[in-house]
Amino acid sequence: MAVAAAAAINPVMAQTGEWTTRAGPPDVLQESVLVRLMDGRVIMAGGILSAGRNTAASAEVEVYDPSHDSWAQLPPMPAPQYDATGALLADGSVLIAGGEATPPSAFAGAPPVTNAVLFDPAKNTWTKLPPLPYAESGATATLLDDGRILLAGGADANSVLRDGAIFDPASRRWGLTSPMRMARIGAAAVLLKSGQVLVAGGFAGPGQPLRDAELFDPKKGTWRNTGSMTSPRRSPGALALPDGRVLVVGGLGVASAEFYDPSSGSWHETTSMPISGQGQAFVLASGDVLAALINGSDHTIHSAVFNVQTEDWAVGPDLLMSSPYPPLEVQLTDGGVLALGGGTVAVFGNASVPPPMVSAVAGKAASSPTTTIVLISIFIVLALALGSAYLWRRRQQRAPS
Repeated sequence: MAVAAAAAINPVMAQTGEWTTRAGPPDVLQESVLVRLMDGRVIMAGGILSAGRNTAASAEVEVYDPSHDSWAQLPPMPAPQYDATGALLADGSVLIAGGEATPPSAFAGAPPVTNAVLFDPAKNTWTKLPPLPYAESGATATLLDDGRILLAGGADANSVLRDGAIFDPASRRWGLTSPMRMARIGAAAVLLKSGQVLVAGGFAGPGQPLRDAELFDPKKGTWRNTGSMTSPRRSPGALALPDGRVLVVGGLGVASAEFYDPSSGSWHETTSMPISGQGQAFVLASGDVLAALINGSDHTIHSAVFNVQTEDWAVGPDLLMSSPYPPLEVQLTDGGVLALGGGTVAVFGNASVPPPMVSAVAGKAASSPTTTIVLISIFIVLALALGSAYLWRRRQQRAPS
């Protein structure tokens, strides 16, 4: 019976795991592009290189090998570029587009660029591509089912953009989509099982976080609205779940998460999330979802792990970064999550034993309605079993010898 009770509680106990420090890169680059290659290595391209009081955009490229916990330098990009959008193509090459090439001054941001380049990991070579149809930084990038890449939103030197562009690897050319319904930067973009792309949240300007979401149809090249989230979310994390739903977590100053159901176009919140902030979300090897979020410039990644089946959250460990810039995060082939901020490099992995806060999580589980019903049922079964045993012994004692 005790085993049954433990089994009833265990499913709601997401394994939170821990951060493990890894080797730092040769040079500290801020606002780089971080992309996992098909062979499991992670490329870090471009960024801002700071040395004392001198700050400059960089074309430097470094690669991390998780299997050996080691870094190496690769041939540089054709030109300095940072805060760009990066994406892994179906053939294993890496597209880097947009961003900026001049570090911002103390009074104004740098103008975005139209630069686009392609990296071939097999040859360790860079190729210049035709420029973007418009200058931008901060766009989302989504690999479509047909191998093309969709860029959506972002900002130019003057305003937030409604523009969308598609890169075709076969022709190595760019084409424009119809404009989005809403201008946005800092949005979340997810490819759905239908082949459409969900773009949700972001912000339309200072103090203008967005609740609305829209869908892009690659066959028609058009956008349409698909309901609104329960909370406005600037720079949330989002991912597609195996069952086809989308989970969107956090956003600047937001401590909640919600599901999007593509079959109905509806949204609903999960149970209360124990952390807040902007960042990313990943499905771990355990099947749980990691939310790795930051708040402003507190130099700390706050983590929480979500059990999709029970919709219960467990608070995970913090990771203190050595840089005020937003950290870069990418998932490794073994299911771990690599985080890089300044000279700090660490990997989050699921725990192989119950986490330190297991008692707190178990207490929460015991207070949930489902677990309470199960425990009451177990108590009733135990009481009936003990009562039956008592009556049987009484009958045995009264029977004539």
